[in-house]
Amino acid sequence: MFLPKEEQHYWSPQLSINIEEDETNPNGCIIRGMCGPRPEVWSMFVFFYAVIGFAILVISIVGFSNLSLGNPGPILWFLPLLIIVFLSLYFVAHQGQKLGHDQMLLLHDFVEDSTGLKFGGEQD
Repeated sequence: MFLPKEEQHYWSPQLSINIEEDETNPNGCIIRGMCGPRPEVWSMFVFFYAVIGFAILVISIVGFSNLSLGNPGPILWFLPLLIIVFLSLYFVAHQGQKLGHDQMLLLHDFVEDSTGLKFGGEQD
C-alpha cells in the first residue's frame, strides 16, 4: 500500500501485507506486514555503505602495507574523509527516517483501523 501521490516524497514509506491461512486454526489467518522504505531507497543506502566500506578496506590494506614495508602511506589520509562520508550518509538516513515517521504512523493506524487489531504493543 502506498500513500496518496500528492503526499508522497522521496522518504515516504510503503506498506506490504500478506494474509495466509492459519493451519492450526481453520477459522483464522495470519497477517504479516512490513512497513519500511521503498526498495530503491534501501538499495541506494546499501550500495553506498558497501562502496564506502570496500574503499576503507582497500585503502587500509594498501596504506598499512606500505607503512609496514617502511614506505610512506599518504593514502591513509583518505580514511578520515571516508569515515566522515560514512557518518554523513548515516545522518542523512536518520533525517529521512524522521521525515517519513508521521507517514509511517499513518500507515500503522490504517492497518489497525482496517483489521480491528492492535499491533506493536499489548493486545486488549
